[in-house]
Amino acid sequence: MIELLKKIFKGNSKFFKNQRRYRSAIRTLRKQHLNSNKIKVAFLVVFDSVFPAKPIFEKMLDDAVFEPVIIVVPNVSKTMKYQIDTLEETFTGLSSLYPGKVIKAYDYDTDTYLDLKDEYQIMFFANPYASLVHKLHHVEYFLDKNVLPIYVSYGFAALKFWDEVIATDFYNYMWMCTLETKSNLKHLKSVERLKGKNGLVTGYIKVDKLALMQPNHSERKRILICPHHTVWGWKNLNIGNFLKYSELFVRLPGLFPEIDFIFRPHPLLIANLKDHKVWTEEQINQYFDRLLSNENMTYDTSGDYFQQFVDSDAMIHDCGSFIGEYLYTEKPCCYMMKSKEETYKGLVPLGQQCMNQYYHAFEEKDIIDFIQNVVIDGNDTLKSQRVDFVRNELKVNYPNASDVVINKIKEVLKIKNN
Repeated sequence: MIELLKKIFKGNSKFFKNQRRYRSAIRTLRKQHLNSNKIKVAFLVVFDSVFPAKPIFEKMLDDAVFEPVIIVVPNVSKTMKYQIDTLEETFTGLSSLYPGKVIKAYDYDTDTYLDLKDEYQIMFFANPYASLVHKLHHVEYFLDKNVLPIYVSYGFAALKFWDEVIATDFYNYMWMCTLETKSNLKHLKSVERLKGKNGLVTGYIKVDKLALMQPNHSERKRILICPHHTVWGWKNLNIGNFLKYSELFVRLPGLFPEIDFIFRPHPLLIANLKDHKVWTEEQINQYFDRLLSNENMTYDTSGDYFQQFVDSDAMIHDCGSFIGEYLYTEKPCCYMMKSKEETYKGLVPLGQQCMNQYYHAFEEKDIIDFIQNVVIDGNDTLKSQRVDFVRNELKVNYPNASDVVINKIKEVLKIKNN
């Protein structure tokens, strides 16, 4: 037993050692700021749609203390064509929003990846997977530099799948990992090798901007249908039920002609149906032809789904992040389960708390009942407890979670607010 503990400690000691090294980096940054230098901050982004630290970036643009920039990092896990296409799409999209504040991390002419060296003092990461990026753009490359790395999760941590991310070297090398609530900090302390030393309860940063969205008024009820992409079997993330309910989705517009349905699947669903040979491309095309032949069914693929959130009256889904994210609207939601035991077993404690605010579907009848009884007839029996949970447990620092991160940085670097 003693030898096992020694082995575990030896394996984890590099992470604790690295946390101590950040103290030296902090002292260096304090001196730089005393010399009237702005704090240069890099936000490493792979996909335009996966930029959870965007509210922090936007606030730093208006803060004289910081000089933020977005570094568009190539996804090297697939073909060169995919890498370049994705890089261009992300660069073009973000450049249109933030002219002059976006940089490519790959040079086509010289076929070289940008070496950021120690140019930036603080770096925000959204991708925890080492295989997706070049080694020059992974956190390990910056461990011997005066850089403070911060991880803002690309999704709401409701599923036990989060434990796999926590187990990565990437997560344990972070100076700071932002967390949604105290519940997730408690969970982090119980499973992380650093025992939560780098965790900070900020609130869910990604939804800060949800409070700014104005709904588009409609006389008709609108329901979002959002199936997950796991249609081929994924041992540690086996939550998708699309194949079970795909035909029901086609029938719903006819069953409820007074409702407008918005079909917004996980972005990977269609690709996985084809790539894993679940459906052929012809089957996929035929399905969408039937689905969209209904006038009250639309297909949404927009990158920012928060507008759809605020415009909707309810959601039916079996996704991961949406378990927490949609609750911020305080609207009723129905979760498609394989079984209650299996679903709850796959959730961290915060995810289980969120799921308690949901109506649960185990068969088609449950979805139909949800639409009729809860959405149309207004018998929302969970409303009181749901709203209480969201306002008192979930909306930590909402809608100013990004300010918590900025203020924490200033506090550590001993920078006074203007």
